[in-house]
Amino acid sequence: MFLSLCLVSFGLGTGFAAVGAWMVLPYTALEMFVLYAALRYFERHAGDWERLEVRGDRVIVEVERGGVRRREEFNRFWARVERPADPHQRGLAIVYAGRRVPFGHNMASSELAAVARDLQRALGRQ
Repeated sequence: MFLSLCLVSFGLGTGFAAVGAWMVLPYTALEMFVLYAALRYFERHAGDWERLEVRGDRVIVEVERGGVRRREEFNRFWARVERPADPHQRGLAIVYAGRRVPFGHNMASSELAAVARDLQRALGRQ
């Protein structure tokens, strides 16, 4: 699909360049590069996921972003939930012994508040 878009776009650009509008070609190349970068970004992050599990005295956080998986285990009784100081930032962070794992960046604000409340309850704090 991308190749066909490139062929059509560069075909039209070449046609305009042939009649004297040569400045169309650099813009065509820029347009195709930006489209390629956007498609590449979305392809890389299409499989992103997060999982948080409270099991016994452990809190297990697994996050995969851009093909990189991170797994952290925390002591349930010592871990804490932090919300960002800036209200425009999304997500939570699970903090334990100097380690900080961001969590919930793609959640809606109402869902995030519910998760924070449930997690505080699961950690034994109100």
